[in-house]
Amino acid sequence: MIELCSSIQGHPDAGGNWQEKVNSNLASLDWKQTKHEPCLYRREVDNTPVQLMCRQVDDMLLAVKTGEEYHEFNKSIGSLLNMEPKNKLATSFNGIEIEQAEGYIAIRVDKYISKVISNHGWEKETYSKKAKSLLNNTLAREILDSEKDATAKMPEAIVLEKEMDFPYRMLLGELIFAFVVVRLDIGYSMSLLSRFTEYPAKVHYLCLKSVARYLRDTKDRPIVYWRKTPLVGLPKGTFISYKKPENAN
Repeated sequence: MIELCSSIQGHPDAGGNWQEKVNSNLASLDWKQTKHEPCLYRREVDNTPVQLMCRQVDDMLLAVKTGEEYHEFNKSIGSLLNMEPKNKLATSFNGIEIEQAEGYIAIRVDKYISKVISNHGWEKETYSKKAKSLLNNTLAREILDSEKDATAKMPEAIVLEKEMDFPYRMLLGELIFAFVVVRLDIGYSMSLLSRFTEYPAKVHYLCLKSVARYLRDTKDRPIVYWRKTPLVGLPKGTFISYKKPENAN
């Protein structure tokens, strides 16, 4: 028997070992995991959060005020973990596009949406009218009035899935990701359609595809975080012509 000094990639325990190691090392640097999201960390000074970090396995996205803070973190974490920093502003992270401009930070998922639409072969589908809302009144009413259909494993459900030409559960999961990270405007539709995951009827398939079509036509819509003070040296950005709301922070 040979004792291993570190985890072997692909071993069932490797993920848990890495999780334990990185969390203990971050804790030694005064980083704390948030209770609602274990992958989100904060570092406090006098009980005030001064730095934030989002971690996905070994990718870390930092929110700090100065370049000195960023380099100090890289120096500290580099002494504990074998990690190489990327000394540049983030432009993407875990499927999210990030635009950093002088007056704001904008996040969007247009590339992700385009990939989902392309994977289903819907990028060239045309309609007589552009989607202005998630669900038209007729479809929304049909959902509210509809009943449960055959369960997903029954022959009738399998025939329906082949007719609609996409798995209901798959598309639902793909759209939920867009909702959770950026597209909050589809939240109600996702909640409503999620009720029929196990037994979707044809109307539910049509409504889910309608939401996908809406995202395709509005894929460039972002969430914009306005800076309290402009960060001189960055580009003016795409939304420079937009007026910052008076109550924006």
